[in-house]
Amino acid sequence: MSFTTNDIALAAYFLMMGVKIEHVKNGRPFVFVFNNENNVCNNLAIEFLNSESSRFDDSMKKIKTILKNSNQ
Repeated sequence: MSFTTNDIALAAYFLMMGVKIEHVKNGRPFVFVFNNENNVCNNLAIEFLNSESSRFDDSMKKIKTILKNSNQ
């Protein structure tokens, strides 16, 4: 069974947690496919939402928005 996402932060979290990547489709949208043995990705996706990694990703998005808006 596989888990598919186009969320870079979630994909990075899966890799950090040792989940094996099966395939990457580089396009629009790009797609990451992970090995979801024993529903590990489903469980980690929930864990990610409650983690410091998710808060970091949200902060990075805010910083990018601030930078983008400061150039106008």
